[in-house]
Amino acid sequence: MPKISPNLISMTPERRDLILKVVDDCMENVPICHQITSYRYCDNILKWLINHQFTGKKLRPWMRGQCSNSVMTMVSFIIAKNTKDKMRPILLGRDWIP
Repeated sequence: MPKISPNLISMTPERRDLILKVVDDCMENVPICHQITSYRYCDNILKWLINHQFTGKKLRPWMRGQCSNSVMTMVSFIIAKNTKDKMRPILLGRDWIP
């Protein structure tokens, strides 16, 4: 049986609330939020999006312009902003947990 990430097995009520705030009745954000849950810094990424008001219908245009419509680029950008470091590649096992 394949090993399943702990992020996908359980979702805390806090994470659920963060995801619902980012989705904000815009169903095209659901796949984005699903992909974000695979990253170690999932809650921090969701909080950053909420704090900078990239939720609902505002998320997709920002992603297209700032992140070339790539979730991985968006995550790298947000991690760099949170750590006040330069953007770096996302590494399997360190940042992204399959």
